[in-house]
Parts: sequence; C-alpha cells; structure tokens
Amino acid sequence: MTRTKFGVVLFVLSISLLSGCIVPPSPASVCVPTATPFGGGTGTSSDPYLVCDRSHLDQVRNQPNMIYLQTVSISLGGSGNPFNPIANFGGQYDGSGFQIQDFYYNNSSDTYVGLFKQILSGAMVSNVSMTNANVTGYQYVGALAGELDGTAANCTTDGVVNGTYRVGGLAGWLVAGHLSQSSTTATANGYDMVGGLAGDNYYGTIQECFSATGSITGQTRVGGAVGVNSYGSVANSYTTSQVHGAYNYATNQVGGFIGLNMGTIATSYSATNGLPYMGALTWVFVGATSGGSIANCYYYDAGGLPAPVVAGVTSLTNAQMQTQGSFTGYDFTTPLWKMPTVNPLAPFSPQQLAPVLNWQCSSNGVSC
Repeated sequence: MTRTKFGVVLFVLSISLLSGCIVPPSPASVCVPTATPFGGGTGTSSDPYLVCDRSHLDQVRNQPNMIYLQTVSISLGGSGNPFNPIANFGGQYDGSGFQIQDFYYNNSSDTYVGLFKQILSGAMVSNVSMTNANVTGYQYVGALAGELDGTAANCTTDGVVNGTYRVGGLAGWLVAGHLSQSSTTATANGYDMVGGLAGDNYYGTIQECFSATGSITGQTRVGGAVGVNSYGSVANSYTTSQVHGAYNYATNQVGGFIGLNMGTIATSYSATNGLPYMGALTWVFVGATSGGSIANCYYYDAGGLPAPVVAGVTSLTNAQMQTQGSFTGYDFTTPLWKMPTVNPLAPFSPQQLAPVLNWQCSSNGVSC
C-alpha cells in the first residue's frame, strides 16, 4: 500500500472511531462457550479466564487461585443437574452482574455448602447474582458461600437455603470476612444460628446490606439479618424478612434483625411483616445481647410487639418509618441512604417506604 493510500485509510478509521461507527474489538470480552477449560483468557488480572458456560464454572475448582470474569448469565440446571460446591476459592471471581441460575445441591450431612464451599482470606467474589438457588447441607450453609473469610461485594441471592447450624441466605459463616453492598431475598431454614444474610458473623464486617421478603426460620439464635453476631460488626443494613423461631423469651434468642448480639450494630433497622410475634419472634430487633454495643438502630412497631431490652434501639410508627428525620445518625448526605419514591420490596402497604441503601436506587424497580 502506498503512503498516500495508507494515510487515507488511517484518516477514514479515525473519523469512523470518533463517530462511533467502528468499535475496536476487545478480545478479552469475547467468550467462546465451546472452548475448554474456559472461554478465553489466561487467568490474570489483565486477561482473566472467561466464564460463559456451566462447564467453565465447573473448572474453577481446578484452578481456584486464578482470576475469572463471567460474561453471560448461566443456568446450572437445577435438581436435574446438581452442581458440586467449589472448595477453597482463593482467587477473584467477577460475575459482571450476570445471573447464575438454578444452583442445586442437596446433601443434608455435608458441611461448607454453597456455590463456594469457602471463600478464603484475600479472595474476592463480586457482582454475582444467584437466582432460584436450592441448597441443602448440614452446617456452614449459604447460597453464595458456606464460609466467607474473604470479601463478597455487590452480590445477590434468591431461592431456598436449608441446613441445621450456621445457615444464611448469602453465607453460612463469616470468619473475619467482609460482606458489602449485597442482598438476599432467599428463604433460610435451620435449627441454630440462622440469618437472612449470614448465620454467624464471627469477627466479620457486614456493611450496606439487606435481606428482604424471604422467611427466616429456626429454633434458636435466629435473626432477619444475622443469627449470631459473634464479635462482628454490622452497619448501615436492614431487613424486611419474616422471622420465625421457637417461642421462649429466656433461651431462644430470636430477633427481627439479630438473634444474639455479641458485637457492634449501628445505623440499621428491622421492618418485619408487622404481625405480633410472627410465629415466635422474641424481640423485634435483637433477641438477646452478651456484651457488644448497639447505636442508632430502629424497628417498625405495628403495635403489640415486645419492646427491646437494650439501649440504642428505638421503635418507629408507620409514619415515622417514612420520615428521613426519624433516622438519627444515618448518612443521607454522601449518601449511604435515600428515601425511595417506589420500592417493590416495601414490607408493608404500598405507601410505606422506609429508607433504602443508595446503591439500590435505579435497580430492581426501586426509585429514589
């Protein structure tokens, strides 16, 4: 090609790029479903392994310390095609907001059960959206992770989680792990240490998370957000889940937000379905405390519900729940919180719109 023709080509390409007619290809974003073991990439931060098929996700267990990027929604097949949990994940998995659908695993004697058995310290799972999960195990059971020692951010779960001990809609057991800007609408069923977000928060941190609509059921140490807050921290979070537990004020430690608190809770609220006791709800916010601290926390009082026995928790009426000024200490400036105008997950009548987290706005039908 002559220099003149080459110059003309460059000029045309430049104009085309500026006008948006031609978009340079990005090889790293092209995932080939039929490729093995992954759809592309080399597993590095600049060139992650690409996941666009069940078989690719299944291969993660063989290289658990690498970096992954999911590029499409994936169905795992449900009860007709059980998916074994991925053990000892120490890498990074970015779901890109795509769904992982129909995760099914059923072994009532198994421990560390979830899409990931363990998310190790230093590992990160982000932007994963699990829908229609159906998970059954014995102990340390969650839709996303049985045990979370690392970080889970911007993750959502939906479905049913069954177990006996340490059962959570997102994670069964947080062990100095970090859960942020994540949510669940899953139903969680267990016996002891059952929570919407996590069964047991052991020295972990939960920030800007919520559990909604699902039913949280157990016998003892049951909470809409966390079953037991074991020296962990929960802040800027809320629950609208229905909570059911054994009816015994003295020993069963069942609460609308947390069953047993031994850590710190701040700027959080519980808004249950508003029915007295809800099938044996011991207290509307926290079932029992053993040390720890609670500050600027609230619960919706529909009338006839047991009053809190600890400082730092205030009841609010229907009207107060819809008023920004009722929530002392909440950050509506940065903001972390906003008052919604539309919220499909509103726990009461359509006009009852309690605060939502800022990251929820403009997603899942929520408007602020």
